[in-house]
This record gives sequence, structure tokens and C-alpha cells, in this order.
Amino acid sequence: MTIGGQKLELKADVARHIWDEWPEQQRTGKREAAFILWGLDRLGCRCSPVICKPITARTH
Repeated sequence: MTIGGQKLELKADVARHIWDEWPEQQRTGKREAAFILWGLDRLGCRCSPVICKPITARTH
């Protein structure tokens, strides 16, 4: 998850829960893939995107 310049790693089930709870008209993308959750400004326009995308497994 990327919020502004900050990155945060979430478990997939947490990301899906956030998707499910976010208002439908403020979501773009696909729940099981990459998606954007939008805030709304005082005029009702989308702003402040929260970008979520899957992380590939690390092999170390």
C-alpha cells in the first residue's frame, strides 16, 4: 500500500477487507489485484489516492 510517499505492507486478507469496506464509487481496479482507493474532496471529486498492489514473494 502506498499513501503519499509512504509504503506499508499489509497481508492480503487485510487489503481485501479494506477494499470491501471502502465505498464502491471510490474504488478502482480489481480486489484480487492492484487497486486504488480514493478519498473525496469537498466538491465530491476523487483525490488522495491510496495505491495497493500485490507484492511478489521474496526468495532469500
